Amino acid sequence: MYMVKAVIFDMDGVIVDTEKYHEMAYRRVSDIAGSKINDKEVVKLKGVTAVEIFQYLFKKHNIKKNPKKYALIKDNVYRSFLKNIRPLPGVLNLLKRLKKKKIKIALASSGSRLNVQFILKKLKIKTYFDAVVNGEQVKKGKPNPEIFLKAAKELKVNPKECIVIEDAVNGVKAAKKANIYCAAITTTFPRSKLKDADIIIDKLSELDIENLILNK
Repeated sequence: MYMVKAVIFDMDGVIVDTEKYHEMAYRRVSDIAGSKINDKEVVKLKGVTAVEIFQYLFKKHNIKKNPKKYALIKDNVYRSFLKNIRPLPGVLNLLKRLKKKKIKIALASSGSRLNVQFILKKLKIKTYFDAVVNGEQVKKGKPNPEIFLKAAKELKVNPKECIVIEDAVNGVKAAKKANIYCAAITTTFPRSKLKDADIIIDKLSELDIENLILNK
């Protein structure tokens, strides 16, 4: 059994409600590129990096264009939508509780470096995080476990002593592949889609991290 020493947060859908803005940007830019993304793909690809999404779309439609270029365009469009964003309910309270208990905190987002920096600055919460890992720092995005293992490594904590908080199916899969306890929040997917998580919550206030003992 292990006591919790660190919490690794996903960003979109956990810290801030920005999924709709990502979808709007993907739809707009994929249309421009001639690789229209459909509703099923929007759901299937949540949590995957922008470059990987355009690689997938361009391969599917046999389009000879640069995925990195269109990922940058998409991110610029996405950030243009972010005017009045706020942390999701319970985020600030949980961050403060963890700091008070001296539990380490990391952010592990599939988003680009600029997107992550933009959100942290906009919400004024950067100082809470002991480590921040973005999608550009890993070779493979979620559901590959690399991003969570990298976050644990940067925190200098055994993955078995961490908790990942996720909202997406691909994120839950990544956490479980990393052998990390996963708490899934129902901000983006229904409970039925998040069943592989160790615990499913509807709001962050339900998570009693300080008294949680991990059985491994």
